[in-house]
Amino acid sequence: ASPVLWKIREVVRNLTKENIKSSVAELNQLVGMYGNDAKIFLIHCLLEALDLSIPPQKESKWDSAGRSPRLLLLQHEITQSANSSNFVSIICQALERSGREALSNIENDGFLVEIDESKGQKPIPLSAEYLASLCKTVKLGLPQAISIGLAAAHSQSKTTRSEASSFLRVLAFELAAGGRGTLNANAFKALLEHIKTDPVLQKDSEKVQELIRNLCELHIFLLGGTP
Repeated sequence: ASPVLWKIREVVRNLTKENIKSSVAELNQLVGMYGNDAKIFLIHCLLEALDLSIPPQKESKWDSAGRSPRLLLLQHEITQSANSSNFVSIICQALERSGREALSNIENDGFLVEIDESKGQKPIPLSAEYLASLCKTVKLGLPQAISIGLAAAHSQSKTTRSEASSFLRVLAFELAAGGRGTLNANAFKALLEHIKTDPVLQKDSEKVQELIRNLCELHIFLLGGTP
């Protein structure tokens, strides 16, 4: 594997409150030099530290404190990535590789590559409970949680896409009912498109139209009106 990836893992493992500034500076330098592959692997390592497997909200392998430096860094990385054009790709790949089995997919001098199902590689399915646990543990706001769900909805795994849809249905109604925050333009458009193509929601067209109407009213400032 690439020395760069092992270095990222080492820095994450050794991250403490005392060295967080210098460690984050080093990680930023590595990500700046090696791009999205390094960013994906960094988020992967931070997710692995949380160990949000079964059961949900299981105590982390490395961290038990809610304000641990790794948790704070994960919050920062997700928030920062949410504003990038390739957020869906970054988060989806990092989430699917958050299990231990994912390390077997490190190829090409240690850099992460797209999963090739023709070669027997399979993305790791994620559940709605996992996504909810992740968002709760990382203390993401409702708009950020929806962005995570939208990212997972683009997974190569059919199971993950289905689970992400279940997750998004709950959050969409919560947001429409006056949940805190609003979405950016890209996330708003993506959520509307997802709602219109969700086969479960389409069974009740009246309910869907009401949901879309409430979301549009909440995001009127994105439609040329005023809040």
